[in-house]
Amino acid sequence: MVDKKQKSRSEKGQSLVELTISLVFILIILAGVVDFGMAFFSWVAIRDASQEGAIYGAVCPNNQGAITTRVRSVSTTPVDLADTTRVRIFIAPIVNPAAPASAALGGPGSAVTVLVEYDYQSITPGLSGFIGEDGFITISASTTNTILTSTDPKCP
Repeated sequence: MVDKKQKSRSEKGQSLVELTISLVFILIILAGVVDFGMAFFSWVAIRDASQEGAIYGAVCPNNQGAITTRVRSVSTTPVDLADTTRVRIFIAPIVNPAAPASAALGGPGSAVTVLVEYDYQSITPGLSGFIGEDGFITISASTTNTILTSTDPKCP
């Protein structure tokens, strides 16, 4: 029979090794959860910006520069929408075939779609090997809205 003194001596560092191994996995999972939360928060900001642009485009459909400016001015945190290197904005009119001929250029009855893309950089170490060499994930949100008015020079 093995006495207690001999048994405890052979298992002296076992719990420290187990803690170290499990702590590494727990921290990686925690970093992934935080990273996912930040990516989701960024997606919410991108979605809100695309909705703001589509609403503005429904009232002022023929001024794509103003729509882009409106989208870029919506948020600076958590996503700096003014950053043209990581944020891309696409605006596309969708013509309604049932609308009158005057709507061919984006008049009432047609639709406008605003697509916002953002290159989110992951903070989780080692994740860049799974998502690409540069560690960026493209997050996008698209909103389509019906154009309500024709071209109005009084657009804000």
